[in-house]
Amino acid sequence: MGINNVDDVSDSLFDRELGIGDVGLGFGAALEPQYQLQHLQHVKMRVRLWWSFNAVANLGISLGLVLPLLGRPGLAMGASGLWANFLVSLPCAMTLLWLAWSRRYLTLYLPLARVMVPISCAVSALFAVRSMAQGRLDELATVDISLMAPYFFAGLLFRSALCASLMTTAAFIVGAVYLGFPPPVLLKDVLILGITSVLCAIVCRDAEQIRS
Repeated sequence: MGINNVDDVSDSLFDRELGIGDVGLGFGAALEPQYQLQHLQHVKMRVRLWWSFNAVANLGISLGLVLPLLGRPGLAMGASGLWANFLVSLPCAMTLLWLAWSRRYLTLYLPLARVMVPISCAVSALFAVRSMAQGRLDELATVDISLMAPYFFAGLLFRSALCASLMTTAAFIVGAVYLGFPPPVLLKDVLILGITSVLCAIVCRDAEQIRS
């Protein structure tokens, strides 16, 4: 919204917000819902595309986890990987996909995404750690994507995206320590993830401040 003359908004909610003098993120109770609606409308297409891709990827992973049970080549993640995918990753992806394309997107998506996205990203990081322990070191890129997605693709606001990023990094570290990653390797991986997180956080915060 462009404001050419501050006198035009002297009696508005915007005037009261601007008069507070708080340049931090977030509006007061009167304007925050309006800003969230504007944000959701702004990111609608990328959210739909992201969860469509995510749902297809999770269905593919599910198939890969089931195939070994049928005696065919697939993803060797064991029973824990199978249950984590079917009980957490796939339901989160399908639920958020449905919300992204439904009429309830503007009312239900953000409250549920604040909970489901961090959980989904953390589980993805644990999957990646296990694959890396089996020699697939390129899976670190999957964790990087899980760090970027909450900021730029999943439609979260800055603080929620930051929470998801921290949970993802914590899950990676816990999984790597549990699986016995050598300290130099773990340090290098965490440094890469940390740089990604910081850069994403800076860009997202600046973008959110500009829009607000």
